[in-house]
Amino acid sequence: MNISSKEINLIQQIHNRVHNLNMDLPAITVVGSQSSGKSSVLESLINVDILPRGTNLVTRCPIILHLKKAVKEECVEIDKRKYLLKKNNQLIKNKILKMMDKICGTDKEISSNSIVIDIWLLETLEFTIIDLPGITKVAIGKQSEDIEIKILNIIREYITSKNTIILAIINSNIDISNSEALKICKEVDPNFSRTIGVLTKIDLMDKGTDCISILQNTVYPLKLGYVGVINRSQQDIKNNINVQNFKNREKAFFANSVYKNLDNTGCLYLLNRISLLYQNKVKEILPKLEENLKIKLKELQSGTYVDTFILRYKYQLVLNKLISTDKKVTDIFFFDSNNIIYDLLMFKNLKVTYDFSNIKSMIATDLSIFINDNLLFSLIKFNMQNIKNNIITLQNQYKKILLDKIRKIYSDKFPEVCKVFNECIIAEIDKWDIDYKLSEYVDVLSNVIGNTDLFFKNAVTTNLFGTHLYFKGSSKEDILKEFTRMYLDKQVNNIIEYSLKLNFYKINELIEKTGMECISKVNIEGLEEMNRYLKDVVNRNEDSKNILEAINLLRNNITTDI
Repeated sequence: MNISSKEINLIQQIHNRVHNLNMDLPAITVVGSQSSGKSSVLESLINVDILPRGTNLVTRCPIILHLKKAVKEECVEIDKRKYLLKKNNQLIKNKILKMMDKICGTDKEISSNSIVIDIWLLETLEFTIIDLPGITKVAIGKQSEDIEIKILNIIREYITSKNTIILAIINSNIDISNSEALKICKEVDPNFSRTIGVLTKIDLMDKGTDCISILQNTVYPLKLGYVGVINRSQQDIKNNINVQNFKNREKAFFANSVYKNLDNTGCLYLLNRISLLYQNKVKEILPKLEENLKIKLKELQSGTYVDTFILRYKYQLVLNKLISTDKKVTDIFFFDSNNIIYDLLMFKNLKVTYDFSNIKSMIATDLSIFINDNLLFSLIKFNMQNIKNNIITLQNQYKKILLDKIRKIYSDKFPEVCKVFNECIIAEIDKWDIDYKLSEYVDVLSNVIGNTDLFFKNAVTTNLFGTHLYFKGSSKEDILKEFTRMYLDKQVNNIIEYSLKLNFYKINELIEKTGMECISKVNIEGLEEMNRYLKDVVNRNEDSKNILEAINLLRNNITTDI
């Protein structure tokens, strides 16, 4: 199976939707120490100068780069905005730095949250490559003292997947056995089956020394071997030597050096190598991707994805305090009788009208002398559907107004907690399936009508028809209408009662019972921790939506030969 540009773009679109869900999608990751030449290698591979460079940990969060072939203009899309290349390169760099500050803060801290950039070029191989923060051992400024541990944890998160090809960037001027990149690669890829060693700064090695034996894969063997490159320096940038001119210089260097007989040198060789490896990974994953997406969707919907919701229990205490001290919140959830929500919940606006427009034609085709059960069943089922539609409409109105009111809740005592509370409750209410359960319940009532003969006799003997209707001398049409009304009135009450139970159960679950079994086992550790949890809860719906979009993308775009 050959991998087309369309299929690579499909994987990249899916990657954009689910990259935060550990979906094991194919990617090339770049790992190296701060001084290893990582930025220069990445720049040569993407063939454009748009990434910020400098000293002291410039890359503070993962940057996911999707390379795509342009049809007309070369451009970059970042944060849902497109920039034309060549004219806006510095603007793009500034935008990336601004996004890093937004994600990580302005004190040189780091984050595992990523920036996603789509790059369209007229001449490019198509793949996804991820730039990761450079490994450093010493904190600077206001950075955490454990900055190295944090960086290594982010790197592990992005290179653990078996569908990831790792570029271990190694300064050729250091002893390879001391390479920080190879050390962390060995943790997740012990056999080095998906790690390529990239030896940088070869042109700066001491006179009389070389790295030929390493490039020949005899010193510290990797299954994918090594590639040698040289790097565009800060001085080259100051001298306005662009990426393409530097590649020409690199080519000339290797052609006139001790490495001239080696094939595995230069960024062009590295580019072709990783592109082929990326395509092979895409080929492996495509046939089973939809099934993997469905599994992840099931995890999200079942709630197993968010670390067992331990933080929900910590939030419960603050939630109880908010509800018990803020009347506006209490009124909404305990349904003040003067509240529009109360009227909707009690179905005070329910207008039950019965449709007997077809009863004459039904009777005309009925040859039985007595009341026919099938005739009654047909009338009841037909009217039950109208009732169901009205009930569902009111239920949806109730849900909409409830959500609108929650969005407007403000507590003077707990402004920040209230804001988070709103987000969490809205996310949970938005998932309610009460309308589905009500619909299902009405369908059951429509199909399990029971012994109408017994019900009919009881109605007559207890005068349930009312004094205006006498059994003797009444027409079949009048009897059918009255019986249908009486039966449906009773079922409407059952439906309303069932709806009330469903709604009160859901509300109770939200504000009283959530996590009560575990609440005694945990302590509140601060609102920041709760806020992190609540973002997970809110994002769960968004993640599920993104996975469904990814599945639809697969179904609509996959070719028949896959």
